[in-house]
Amino acid sequence: MNATAANDNATTPTTTKKGKVIEVRNIKRRDHKRNGTVYPGHVDVGQHADVTPGKSIRLHGTDSGYRHPVVPHDITFEVGGQAVYDSYNLYYTGTIISITAKTVTIKSQHGCKHRLSTYDFNHHNAHYDADRIARENATTMQCI
Repeated sequence: MNATAANDNATTPTTTKKGKVIEVRNIKRRDHKRNGTVYPGHVDVGQHADVTPGKSIRLHGTDSGYRHPVVPHDITFEVGGQAVYDSYNLYYTGTIISITAKTVTIKSQHGCKHRLSTYDFNHHNAHYDADRIARENATTMQCI
């Protein structure tokens, strides 16, 4: 086996089941099709999720990129807890009502349900901090 093959295996998304927990390593966005061509989904290398369907999801790993240094995270969300379902100028939060092997469903304060893939849930919630979100939303609302 050459070094390239070993390195490729380290970045390959994997899903394994250990008892009731589903371990997702190197979370991957699903592939998508456009004009008959299949484009592979992006892989978040080093970002992982441990899912206990119907109960909780744990996001952990490191987040590295060109905008910031390596930032570790380890946070667990449970059904009934708060999480972000979208963001732009404001962070939109709601209550987690369902966790499955591949999705997390969040109900907004207006009653709308938002189903996020594990990849999207990780993207919005890996660095969840309720105090920071409230502070930044308040600052943004003062500017409007």
